[in-house]
Amino acid sequence: MKKSFLGLKFVFFVIILAVSSSLVFASELLLFSEEELVVTASRHEQKISEAPSAITVITAEDIHQSGATNIPDVLRMVPGLDVMFLTALDPSICARGLNHRLSNKVLLLIDGRPSYLKLLGNIFWEAFSISLEEIERIEIIRGPGSVLYGTNAYCGVIHIITKSAEELKGTGISFTAGNYNTYLGSLIHAGEVDKLDYKLSLGWYQTDQWTKEKEHLDGIPRGNMSLGYKLNDTSKIALSGGHGEIEGEMAAGDLPMEKDGEMNYLQLNYELGSVKFLTYWEEVNGETINKQTLIKDKQHTDTYELEMQHSLNLFKTHSIIWGGSLRKCDVESGMIKDGKKSQDTWAFYLQDEFKPRENFSIVVGGRNDYHPLYGNHTTPRASVVYSPIKKHTFRVSAATAFRAPTFFESYLDLVTSISIPAISPSFHLLIPVQGIEDLEPEKITSYEMGYYTFLMDRIKGRIDLFYNQYKDFIEATYELYGTEEILPGIPGGTLPKRYYYHNIGKTDARGGEISLDLFINKWLTGMINYSCQKIVSRADIPDTVENDENKRKKESPLNKANVGLKFKFENGLSLNILAHYVDSVEWWDYQELDPYTIVNVRLGYKFTNNIEIAAAVFNLFNDEHYEYTPGNLKTLVFGEKIARKITGNINYKF
Repeated sequence: MKKSFLGLKFVFFVIILAVSSSLVFASELLLFSEEELVVTASRHEQKISEAPSAITVITAEDIHQSGATNIPDVLRMVPGLDVMFLTALDPSICARGLNHRLSNKVLLLIDGRPSYLKLLGNIFWEAFSISLEEIERIEIIRGPGSVLYGTNAYCGVIHIITKSAEELKGTGISFTAGNYNTYLGSLIHAGEVDKLDYKLSLGWYQTDQWTKEKEHLDGIPRGNMSLGYKLNDTSKIALSGGHGEIEGEMAAGDLPMEKDGEMNYLQLNYELGSVKFLTYWEEVNGETINKQTLIKDKQHTDTYELEMQHSLNLFKTHSIIWGGSLRKCDVESGMIKDGKKSQDTWAFYLQDEFKPRENFSIVVGGRNDYHPLYGNHTTPRASVVYSPIKKHTFRVSAATAFRAPTFFESYLDLVTSISIPAISPSFHLLIPVQGIEDLEPEKITSYEMGYYTFLMDRIKGRIDLFYNQYKDFIEATYELYGTEEILPGIPGGTLPKRYYYHNIGKTDARGGEISLDLFINKWLTGMINYSCQKIVSRADIPDTVENDENKRKKESPLNKANVGLKFKFENGLSLNILAHYVDSVEWWDYQELDPYTIVNVRLGYKFTNNIEIAAAVFNLFNDEHYEYTPGNLKTLVFGEKIARKITGNINYKF
């Protein structure tokens, strides 16, 4: 607890230093030259101030200077994003308070391709085929994104956009090593030959769990390649593919699992002027071991998808985007009914950006998704973006989104063992664990207000407020035997009959984020952001900490803050300081976790334009903390205590 407050004091020190430096070095001010361009909010390139969604951009420089060894740690700096690690290889990421040990409410895109486990709906962050050095930027939408991206874009979209062959031209080598047997390496080569461009990336990631008593983890290889051919000035065709591996522990609902497997993909992009086609195949092969029953299961998933998008302008005031997708997903697993299931889905979307004046736009869109289990589902969205004064923009939005039931939630069919000490210390009851095919999709209706500005031409400021209404959450619960079926000798209770998924409850969320990016002078920049979120149950939900009506769900931290300073000197020296504060939480087993502050520092030196060495410390003050409940012997789902990690890095480009 004392270490947490020590880190918090450091946060305030960094804020004071940033503000003081801003005043002292105002005469050396170099203005922000250009406004950031984004593509995820509307599926086309636009200024960030004109985007109809709350959006944050993490640049390649931000990733490099952070010293992070994985993408989830990079995402800690985003306001309104909930990042927590259960184990070293099991992070959970969600937006605006819906964090859980199995996060399946944020859509991940990699160069426009959805990438998540179709069986559970979650993301295997360690299994990416791309290296950190390949990433050009990450665009994060906080709020519903289903109108353009469909299921899983429930409360956010994380879009990883990789660098082109032109940006990576040449050969780059990076190697990182640190405690907890941490090793990270990459080799990237890219080039151009006339109209053909190519890039090849090979990588390696290894780290042990935070709990030293656990087994040493094997390394995770990864590889990625792409070939592109420019047909003319407006048309291009590109083929890419990659391989990543899966390792570590995970929580599949209430089932603690060890996982081992691989992810492979092939993707083809074809741009013909204003028409874009994307088609891909993604394969997941894996094996899991249930840590409660020690039962092994093999899974195999094949996903095939074709997407088409067309952009056109009408009457000089309407920018219209429309398109659709066809998806086929085949899943094999011993844990689902009949061992094999297949789903064919399709979708169609349309969005119109009406701009009667240069400083005023109305964005209206809708999407229809078809699913074989629940039929058609429509998600509309509307936004008004208005800039009454140059460099000051206001936004008002209303949107809906949904999350389709996963294969697990719909088709799960297995038997698990539960100990009943009241009968006998050695007595175990076998009960079925079942998915339900007539589940409704989870739904959200969101209302947002936003403000974006260039304050005094040297501070980029943003305020976003939201009010969300959730319903039809998919939860797992026990069905109990009736009173007349209680076994003799079981005082004051009943026995579980089955464990199954069902729709339950209504929940409201309200809160907001405020962020400032400061250009203090030519060698010093800073960032400050703060987010507050309050999740309130509107129905009796048994699997939450506060299960009475109108009670705040304490699994979600009420307050979070991030502060950063980036020093970059002409002599090649650089220093990056990032501090993350997260408020206390209380989980389903009534275990309260203390607030914590993680302070990360990276010091680098660039000898030439080609060689750089750096040292980084994650959790500088060693604020040892849990980000998820340590669990208990009944569940075996344990969060690990996170401590300090020190790494060294060398980068060479030729």
